[in-house]
Amino acid sequence: MVGARNDLGMILQLKGDATGAEAVLAENLEMSRRIYGDVHVSTANALWRLGQLKRATGQYDEAE
Repeated sequence: MVGARNDLGMILQLKGDATGAEAVLAENLEMSRRIYGDVHVSTANALWRLGQLKRATGQYDEAE
């Protein structure tokens, strides 16, 4: 589920829906943290994807 939501966020970003992508990716990060904790590859991947989106949209201060 976590991997599929990462993919959905990427698809939304590629389609130009940065707001939708950010919502999906932020929710996905929280879900991954609840399921796996902070020290897990799935959580790291979710965090990386959200950070990449924020970087791409110029939200440098918000990128973790």
